[in-house]
Amino acid sequence: MVVFLNALSFALLWTALFAFRFHFGRRPKLLAIYFAGFFAGEYLVGRSLPEGALGIELTYLCLGLTIVFVTGTFLAERFGRGKRVSGPGESPHPPA
Repeated sequence: MVVFLNALSFALLWTALFAFRFHFGRRPKLLAIYFAGFFAGEYLVGRSLPEGALGIELTYLCLGLTIVFVTGTFLAERFGRGKRVSGPGESPHPPA
């Protein structure tokens, strides 16, 4: 059960980090795909580790951090509308 909860919390955290970093807070289908991939990977890794290698404490930590990043994504989506932030490979300065 701990392996499942750890995989779930890690997948939630990775998905929240992805949504926050790449501004995908409004793309639920893409987030669901990423969540499924992260969960499957974390679950397989967790099953291959020795029993008790990752405690339930990591679940609590990851869930707490997930709340922080979900809140950050929500606030960025709400208050960042109309403010274009340069993406990867784009210059933050307009061309001269």
